[in-house]
Amino acid sequence: MPTALVTHLLQPDPSGVADLLADDVRFSSPFADYAGRDRISGLFAVIPEVFDELEPRRELTGADPSEVATVLHGRVGEHALDAVIDERYAADGRVAEVMVLLRPLPAVEEAIRRMGRLLAG
Repeated sequence: MPTALVTHLLQPDPSGVADLLADDVRFSSPFADYAGRDRISGLFAVIPEVFDELEPRRELTGADPSEVATVLHGRVGEHALDAVIDERYAADGRVAEVMVLLRPLPAVEEAIRRMGRLLAG
C-alpha cells in the first residue's frame, strides 16, 4: 500500500498535503532543495500536475520503519519516467524529509519545464 504522500501524488488532494508534513520538513527535488511546511506543501499541491501517468511498482523499507522508498514508473509527455520517492518520518508520523529522484534525463528536463510553468502560472 502506498504511503500517504505517494497516494497524494497519485490522487492529489492539495488541501490535505500540509497535514502530512512536519513543520521543518525538507524536500530535495531534481531542481532544488526546499525547507518548511508552507513552501513544500505549495510545491506538492502542484507536483501531481507534472506527470501524465504515475504508477507505484514497489515499496522498500529501511531497517528503521520510519524510512520508506517507493519506486514508480510513468510518463511525462512523450517520455517514459522512472521515479523514486524516499521518505523519512518524524516521531509523530509526519514526513520530515523527502527526496524525489527522476530518470532518464529527457523526462527530467520535461518535468522541470512543466514545474516551472506551473509555479510561474
